[in-house]
Amino acid sequence: LSQTIEDFRNFFKPNKQKESFYIKDVFKDAFSVMGKTLENNNIEVNQEFTSNRKVNSFEKEFLQVVINILKNAKEVLVQREIEHKKIDVYEYLDGENIIIQVLDNAGGISEEIKDKIFEPYFTTKDELEGTGLGLYMSKTIVEKHLEGKIKAYNKDDGACFEIVLRGESV
Repeated sequence: LSQTIEDFRNFFKPNKQKESFYIKDVFKDAFSVMGKTLENNNIEVNQEFTSNRKVNSFEKEFLQVVINILKNAKEVLVQREIEHKKIDVYEYLDGENIIIQVLDNAGGISEEIKDKIFEPYFTTKDELEGTGLGLYMSKTIVEKHLEGKIKAYNKDDGACFEIVLRGESV
């Protein structure tokens, strides 16, 4: 908890230093935080990292985004009582860009809310469970701090959150 508080405190510091990191290392850290809760909820996780390219950006902020997306996927899988719960993570290179996709098999995002999910204070959870700031903050971090893009769409039998970041030059 103290590390999370420190990460948020650093989020607002103007003189942060960028660092080089691999996407797979951030997911490794995220799964070290989230692993037990995913395991306890019988959620199968599949990962495929193929870019082998580093990103020069703010690693801790990207970690916050990853944890938030994984947490949301876990919650919707549990809430909808999906029998064979699954989260797939893909990371690959598209030109100079690294594409990161996090997919679940919870049935997808309804059309009525798809355009609202990144808005501040929009939540599908009750007051005690969510503030509606997680995806808004994730979008802010990705677009303003990491200089990337984030979008959500339905794919196969669930939702896909896709992040595009610029890879370091080789």
